[in-house]
Amino acid sequence: MSCFVMNPEPLAAIANAVETRLNVGYDYWGFEAPDSLYRELADCKMSCTYFAEEIYKKLYAVNVRAYNGRYGDHEEPEDEVAPIIDGSEYIVHHGPEYQSRDEGNGTTYAVLPWHYQLAQLLDCWLYQTAEDATRSDPLRLAMQEFRDGLYSFIVQHSRDYLAGRWGELPRPAQEEKRSGAAIFHINTAPGEAVAQKGHTSYPEDFPHLKLGETFTAWRVEDGWEVETTLDGAALMERLQALKEQEAETDD
Repeated sequence: MSCFVMNPEPLAAIANAVETRLNVGYDYWGFEAPDSLYRELADCKMSCTYFAEEIYKKLYAVNVRAYNGRYGDHEEPEDEVAPIIDGSEYIVHHGPEYQSRDEGNGTTYAVLPWHYQLAQLLDCWLYQTAEDATRSDPLRLAMQEFRDGLYSFIVQHSRDYLAGRWGELPRPAQEEKRSGAAIFHINTAPGEAVAQKGHTSYPEDFPHLKLGETFTAWRVEDGWEVETTLDGAALMERLQALKEQEAETDD
């Protein structure tokens, strides 16, 4: 592998995202920062507030130590002091952009393009710091935990994950074809709203849900259309019930 020092601008974008995550509650994005990250960035906090500028400097220093560790024998060592920039200009993350209803119906979080961009930036920094000199650096390990939490959020709130079978193997292809329920199209209209404006709003972006409903489904040519505010286990249970109902009808 090779190693380079990331440009200040993407490092500032990472620092801004970390600052936001550390300064807000769980429901801001729907995933938590690890305790290790709070601990390793404690010196970037004044009173109760974490500051991106200090986080940026620490991320840069670890990256430079990794670079110097790899190339120090035949190149002039880089300075660990980060270039001075207006880091506040570089933002890839956004505020809460998920449909949330606290009525016993669960919370639906929208996976948006910025989640993937932030994951790419974190992956780049983690790769550039995976050198012998910094591979086990406590801040790097904490940032890796943070990245893994973002990964988990993306997977668990993706359409393909929610359409899977909770605790079961997938149906054999012939059985899926016979039942006519091989595919679930989940929240097509809300998904279009996210693509257009970056978030969904209830009830206007859920045109098929009647007031008080949390789940509705109807047959289409290649499977089922589903519109719902449920997620996780609650959604899995409703989808499983729909599959069982379809199997009984076929029998």
